[in-house]
Amino acid sequence: MSWQLGDVPVATDSVVTFVPTDGSDPVLFDAATARLHRLAGPSATVWAAIDGSRTMADVIDLVSALHRIEVVATAADIETTLERLRTLGVLRVARSPRRR
Repeated sequence: MSWQLGDVPVATDSVVTFVPTDGSDPVLFDAATARLHRLAGPSATVWAAIDGSRTMADVIDLVSALHRIEVVATAADIETTLERLRTLGVLRVARSPRRR
């Protein structure tokens, strides 16, 4: 699948996010599959940026700003992360309405 900048990544309804208070990596629990997925490093930042209303372009801008990295340098990595999360079944794609 090819992500479009206007696509809105949305967590699937069966996913619960657990963020440990000790600073360790966040964990996703998918109740539909009873599987746990640990998010390490940049994947955790990308997941935190997904709120169900931000487009892929918004996620790229936010993550780039948080890490003070050029958008061009992060876009492909973020798209790869989103696709991996989609393949795991914890994320789905909602198309953004076209802007006039």
